[in-house]
Amino acid sequence: MNMKSRRPPLGNDLQRIGDIGENKFKDLCDKAGLHCSKPVPDRTGKDWLVEFPLEGFDILMPYDKRPAAKCVVVQVKTVTSTKRPVTMKLSAAERLAKDLKPAVVCMMVYDRDEGEVIEARFVHILGDNLASILKRLRKGQKRMEDALHKLTIGFGADKGFEVPLTKEGFYDALSAVAAPSMDRYAAEKQRQIDTVGYGFDRLSGKLKFFEMSREDLADVFLGIKQVPLRELQISEKRFDIELPFLSISENVEGAMVSIEPEPVTECILSTVDPDSQEIKAVPSKLYAVEAAILGDGPAALYRWAMGEIKVDFATRKLTVKLQVKADGERPIAEWLSEFGFINELLSGERVVTAASDRGQVEVGKLNMNGVDEPDWFRPVLQMLEKYDGVFREAGGCQTSFSLQSLIEDRNRMAAISLMDERTLRVEANVSEIDGDIGEEGVAGLFIAAVCLAGQWVSIAAPTRVWGERDNDSWKLRAFSCARPTIELLQSDDNDEFHTYVERCRKLRGAECVIVQEPGKFLASECVLVRTDLQ
Repeated sequence: MNMKSRRPPLGNDLQRIGDIGENKFKDLCDKAGLHCSKPVPDRTGKDWLVEFPLEGFDILMPYDKRPAAKCVVVQVKTVTSTKRPVTMKLSAAERLAKDLKPAVVCMMVYDRDEGEVIEARFVHILGDNLASILKRLRKGQKRMEDALHKLTIGFGADKGFEVPLTKEGFYDALSAVAAPSMDRYAAEKQRQIDTVGYGFDRLSGKLKFFEMSREDLADVFLGIKQVPLRELQISEKRFDIELPFLSISENVEGAMVSIEPEPVTECILSTVDPDSQEIKAVPSKLYAVEAAILGDGPAALYRWAMGEIKVDFATRKLTVKLQVKADGERPIAEWLSEFGFINELLSGERVVTAASDRGQVEVGKLNMNGVDEPDWFRPVLQMLEKYDGVFREAGGCQTSFSLQSLIEDRNRMAAISLMDERTLRVEANVSEIDGDIGEEGVAGLFIAAVCLAGQWVSIAAPTRVWGERDNDSWKLRAFSCARPTIELLQSDDNDEFHTYVERCRKLRGAECVIVQEPGKFLASECVLVRTDLQ
């Protein structure tokens, strides 16, 4: 190619060369068996709409289910040198980018000496090329450029790939652009339109509040309080270009803002019983507000599952807030740890420390003498201790449970924990028994299966049984005479429970066994399982 051929075309020559390029493109489509049509009038930058033939007959693919024919939107640009980028109006580029059909800019290279097109390249509007258009549009928005038809965007030859000037090569290259199918291509292009150019810091915001005290400001940034909104401005960053995303001002009545801060670190809060020297501790998270925000010293918040301690370093003031969450499920050890720590704080003046992988610090000295104990605290603590006592007798239990389920089972829990001599009384009516019950009564056994906070246990209480004949039936009365034994059950399965009943009867040598089936504990329904009376 000589120096003359490198001159950019001007005037009529520009139109003539452009027509040669478009005619060449049309000729290649015709030879490849592709149908191409020209939008009329051409005002959108889409020179050609190229459609592929429908797939042929397939016995396994009914006509009504075969995929849509491939279709590609093309803008043809004819140049005399690949050293210069092809340019197009930004408004036309936006249409190619937003159209979910495959879109290409076809760069036809015309040689003046040969008088014909000697090379073709496709700039596929997907991936980096799509991103460059979206970025240019965003930059235009940032600059307040509202006349996109007066702006241009360019693509160099290196942004495309060479296309063979044969009917087979041309067909394959254009078909590959629309692969694998129209619907999957559209989905991928939409995904790129929606996501390309964003980073982890996509959104950022500025908040303005009404005037408030230093303490209230600390509470807001620690996530303790909500605050009335005065002004909120959120910007969105894409391709490192920030644009306004959302703006709310004080004319929005009732708007409140709350902040959910990220913890600075995790730590263990602990305090020591001065008499027993026993350490009470709970896992906690530390949140902090910098002095730069508050003006005269930082503030911190130690938050655990059932409470929080706020520390104002400017005033050295400590504030404690306790709260019960009845729906969370945890093992008994964790519940006792939480309540034990709170109980210690409520017992008097205590020094609280926080330990983490960064070291140990003294949070401060708390004196809660005179502070009213929460109404819920003592009853729930007693229920937990009863629960722990029952399951310690059963060999321990690691099942997680909620306080709500514990409260619902409190009557059954109390009955089991109080079982001792003469505290259990059971009555059963039976039609007939083998043998007789004397005035002294006989050795008996009361057995039941109980579900406590989601865990099934069996109880076997030694009893003394007396009986009275009432016409044609017997009324049996049984009183406990010793602490029951408690074992864990896997479920309320009747076979497992009845196996347990028979095992207990044999081990205890009971003459009379009275049973309450699973789920009937504290109900009046009892069954005389067996009597071995003389």
